[in-house]
Amino acid sequence: MPRWQLGTAAATSHRPDTAPSRAHHYPASGNPMNIDETIDAFRRGVLDLDCKRIVLRQNREDGERFEGPGHVRQAEDGSLEFKLYAVKLENVKPMGHLGALSKTVAGQLDVDEYFYALTAVGHDGTSWTAARILPTPHWDMRGKSVLVTGKMQSIVACLERSQSNHYLRLSFGDKLEVELASPQRKSPRTQFDPPISPHSIDFYKCGWQLFARYLAYVVAKTEGTHWNPVAYHLYNTCESSANSVDAWAIGITVAVEALASLIHLPNDEAKAQRVSVLQDRIHKWVDEQEDFADLFPRIKGLIDSMGNKRPQDALHALAESGHVDKGYVSSWGELRNRHVHPKLKDLKKPDAIDYQKLLDRIHRMETLLRQLTFYLIGYEGPFTDYGATNFPSKQYPLTE
Repeated sequence: MPRWQLGTAAATSHRPDTAPSRAHHYPASGNPMNIDETIDAFRRGVLDLDCKRIVLRQNREDGERFEGPGHVRQAEDGSLEFKLYAVKLENVKPMGHLGALSKTVAGQLDVDEYFYALTAVGHDGTSWTAARILPTPHWDMRGKSVLVTGKMQSIVACLERSQSNHYLRLSFGDKLEVELASPQRKSPRTQFDPPISPHSIDFYKCGWQLFARYLAYVVAKTEGTHWNPVAYHLYNTCESSANSVDAWAIGITVAVEALASLIHLPNDEAKAQRVSVLQDRIHKWVDEQEDFADLFPRIKGLIDSMGNKRPQDALHALAESGHVDKGYVSSWGELRNRHVHPKLKDLKKPDAIDYQKLLDRIHRMETLLRQLTFYLIGYEGPFTDYGATNFPSKQYPLTE
């Protein structure tokens, strides 16, 4: 079955200064939907599908079911939204949808049964479907009527009959599937949470204490008018969390590596001296291997790199002293390697389980980055562990 998709991101940029009147698309019963007219309205951001019947059903056996007339329209930003005037209800109670939402766990993706599927039938008989919807019911308790609204990422029509005069056709049978997709969603805010969750009482008790430590460090460790290195990497991490989860993953692993390089441990100088002695001995031995003279530049480069400070060394040392979570150090390597140096197996199409694992690792890195910051600024006190279930409050430095 052929399928093609049209997004609105480009179409909305061609909307005239004065928006045209919104056109309703409900030709006489029995007349097929005109694809040209529908796509043209969609491109201009004025799509308005008046529906004689909309069914919204929760993805579970005993789930809620709303049915009634309504419409599908485009919002000002080009996204698709629906409005359903429910006249028939099944398994529906006022505020009942909040029961499922109350079972959600902080940091975990919503399970499929929380979502709803929509089927809409237009006045021309065209059937439209949409999935993974989180609706908002509006109750009028006086008349016990329900108005249900919500947004859709895309809506699909499967047409059984032939179409004329449409400008894009790919035929392998007598079915044509048309999908109209909303613009890519934009984050209303960044996803990088504060070191102490605002939902915790510790936020109000110790928030200013933590901020004072951070401010004192930034003032003392910033040269001239330049960025403070810690502030710079925290800012970049926050910005990278605004939209793409992959950009968030890369941004936060780079920040962890950068902050680890700023940490100087008591035995760093002694280790550096031992490495220097070893490098001198290896250089002398290599110079004697004249039959490998063509490889000298590469070998000596490898030898010299031994003196470079590795973030792993600082992270493992801090884990032993209780200043970072030992389990989160290994997660840093997994997340960094997968996104900065991916293998072919890392590039497979992700499913819900993969996304949950990715989100869990990001939350561990978020906590690890905060712990490195605490060590640098000399903070001791409560913090939120975003890498643990339900984001509990813990004490820094870590205790057994």
